[in-house]
Amino acid sequence: PRRRQSIRYVIETPIWFILGLMFGYFVIAPLAVNFLGNYQVSDQISNIIDVSSFMTTVISVSFAAAIAFQLPLLIRLLASIGLVTSDGMRQYRKVAVAALLIFAAIITPPDVVSQCLIFVPCYILYEYGIGIAERIEKRRAKEEAEAEKLVHDAKLLEEAGYGGGEWRQFMVTSPNPTNHNNFAYTFLATNVERIEEQHTEAGEDIDVHLMTRDEVRELLDNDQIIQCMHSAPLWRYFALEK
Repeated sequence: PRRRQSIRYVIETPIWFILGLMFGYFVIAPLAVNFLGNYQVSDQISNIIDVSSFMTTVISVSFAAAIAFQLPLLIRLLASIGLVTSDGMRQYRKVAVAALLIFAAIITPPDVVSQCLIFVPCYILYEYGIGIAERIEKRRAKEEAEAEKLVHDAKLLEEAGYGGGEWRQFMVTSPNPTNHNNFAYTFLATNVERIEEQHTEAGEDIDVHLMTRDEVRELLDNDQIIQCMHSAPLWRYFALEK
């Protein structure tokens, strides 16, 4: 996955850069040159634009637009390492709008049309970046769930001899009533089957008992399962899995 992401950055970086460069050259730069050419402080002062100042304006505006179009890649990078989230970007959308308006005002001539022409695509790229961050979060959650499933599959197979099937987190409890910094996670496994013999470690004594739902419910009704970390998930199971 990291190699694929690196290749994606290598491919997308010049694409976004060229798109921004073309947008700056064909859209913003003509407006900037036109504004600077027609701008007059007074009738007694004439504007003299030489080739050097013309080229400097075109290059600086085009390059600034090319940098601005790198925003999706920056968001992808920050989201990949967990520095930004889609919810955080939505929460600070107003701050982002203000920052983009300031950025547009810096790199464009002081007229509203030019500023809007750079602000609008930047804001669209920001919203596009929110979608990128959201997709990265979903992919990360899926990868973590798959990794977690592999761990639980291996643990169940080792201690009980059962494997396969499907796992899902069913309940989280806090066993210690004095604090809440230690949690017990209960998972519900379905469609598992006996694959091999148990492989317990030294000092472990684990017995596997196969019971029907009615038998388990009878134990609960008769207070024969009194450990809260065991009984609470079982009661919840009977309440929800009807």
